[in-house]
Amino acid sequence: MLKHVYAPVLDAYGYETVRADKILKSGLITSQIVNLIIESELVIADLTDSNPNVYYELALRHATGKAFIQVAKAGQQIPFDIAGLRTIFVDLADLDDIDAAKKDLHGYIAEFEKGHRADSPIQHARGVRLLQTDPDLAEKLLAHVVAISGNGWASLDDIDDKLDDIKRTIEDIDRRLE
Repeated sequence: MLKHVYAPVLDAYGYETVRADKILKSGLITSQIVNLIIESELVIADLTDSNPNVYYELALRHATGKAFIQVAKAGQQIPFDIAGLRTIFVDLADLDDIDAAKKDLHGYIAEFEKGHRADSPIQHARGVRLLQTDPDLAEKLLAHVVAISGNGWASLDDIDDKLDDIKRTIEDIDRRLE
């Protein structure tokens, strides 16, 4: 997978491909892996064969809110908690499927480079929790939406002003979640 699927795509975007079990430094392996997971711009989690360490590492990555891509060999079962997240499945015995997986990787990475932020169960839970614990924030968002919908669409300038207010509120939420 690394040689024929990940590396060609990652190289095209200028990423350095580092496989966690191939780190050539002395020291505590788990600390090195955790630091890479937290600091890297992008993590590809290969969920093939249900390795518990990979699930733990993926959860760490989810907590950072940074870019990740889930990949697994075709036919693998994904655990319930992450089954709803997009996963690229690839059949290594099928050259067309390998090409399709590489195309999907290109697409995901291109979206990340445009600023897309990957959803994860942890990021979602943090957002819900923020709204639950800060009712003023939820009320503020609702007031913006009501103002736009109750506006009667009087003018595009009014709508633009309200959308700017919503954007600022969402930016405030993003800052709180970082």
